[in-house]
Amino acid sequence: MTRYSSIYYTVWLLLPAGFFMVALWAKLEQLGKSPRRQNPGDFFRQGCFLLGCVIAAIIIDYFLLSQFENAPITTWVPMGVIQFLLLPLVLLIASRLVGGSRQIGIENPALKRNKRK
Repeated sequence: MTRYSSIYYTVWLLLPAGFFMVALWAKLEQLGKSPRRQNPGDFFRQGCFLLGCVIAAIIIDYFLLSQFENAPITTWVPMGVIQFLLLPLVLLIASRLVGGSRQIGIENPALKRNKRK
């Protein structure tokens, strides 16, 4: 474990906390009868996904990367850089495994009007 590990862990944990705060804000707006702009459920699910990835990255860092501190690759790539790139790598792999939540598409308004007639 490097001296920057606690800084990485703090920043990593602030990311899902931000999503949870936005979800709470959107839910409070919804309860306050404001015009609904965001879906709090989407932010909450994204925060849960991100929290799972952060926990996986911390476990990988703590248990796996600590064994490779004296590996030959650390002579070319410092351990701090490997730790810095760990969370984006875990997010990329997890997003490929889980996939998107729904198909993204743009609806054609003209087709909707024709279907109504």
